Amino acid sequence: MFKGCLLWAAFWLIAFGSHVESKILNLEKLISSIEKEFGIPSGLLRAIAQVESGLKPYAVNVSKKSHYFNDKNKAEKFILARLGEGHTNISVGCLQILFTAHKKRFNHSVEKMLDPEKNVRYAAGLLKKLHDKYGSWGTAVQKYHSNSSKKSMAYYNKVITKLGRTI
Repeated sequence: MFKGCLLWAAFWLIAFGSHVESKILNLEKLISSIEKEFGIPSGLLRAIAQVESGLKPYAVNVSKKSHYFNDKNKAEKFILARLGEGHTNISVGCLQILFTAHKKRFNHSVEKMLDPEKNVRYAAGLLKKLHDKYGSWGTAVQKYHSNSSKKSMAYYNKVITKLGRTI
């Protein structure tokens, strides 16, 4: 009986552990490709995603409390329920896009905002626009997070730590 439980546990870890690893590798490839497409320094968008969600495609943050889902449908249902309860401070996906501020760009669709490619592509476009506006990737990273200089500098430092170099 004990050996059977151990075998089942080992199978579960291998099967689902590799699935999660595969999702992260695919997300990293997607991010890298979109970085190149938008002319974003290599690794920068990935570092932002690491800070924002730990590279989890279906991450949701409601009023500064993180929730992680392995399934897009569960994340969507969770978000819709929180919106129904009147929550407005909801960040969505691997790059934690604030729903209320950016929902029009996704046709008010939680499902579209949770789509990893749409989420990354939108965040890349936003970061690029901020870079073009301010002339600096460092400032773009800070503004991506917040207009508050104290919060944005702390955020920038986290991103740079993940990136492993200055920009």
